[in-house]
Amino acid sequence: ELIELSLLLPGVKNYNVAVREWNDEVVFLHQIVPGGADKSYGIHVAQIAGLPKEVLKRAKEILFELEKNNINESAKISTENKNISKEQMDLFLNMADINNPMIEKIKNLDIKNLTPLDALNFLSLLQDDLKDKQ
Repeated sequence: ELIELSLLLPGVKNYNVAVREWNDEVVFLHQIVPGGADKSYGIHVAQIAGLPKEVLKRAKEILFELEKNNINESAKISTENKNISKEQMDLFLNMADINNPMIEKIKNLDIKNLTPLDALNFLSLLQDDLKDKQ
């Protein structure tokens, strides 16, 4: 989804860390290059960080299931024709156009002067509003 933003918003640019895969290992090249990553390296980063092997094994199982079930397909961009999934486009393009009291409340919120407790209370009120509308 983040890569798609660069196609939707003119000021958004994607960069990633250059990577080389070798013998089923990933080597981060300490070089920032333009463009989005071709895949997620989160499990490799977790391995480098020293997470337990059981956690890494479970993460690989979940990733395999997600890829097998094509969960990520709706968010992928076709580089040939620059098609953007309708669901993702609607998420970002329609938010500013919605004449919704909740969005107005969020827009008018003074975040810089909000305490953590105030933020939780605000979220609670928004959640209550959403429940009332269902």
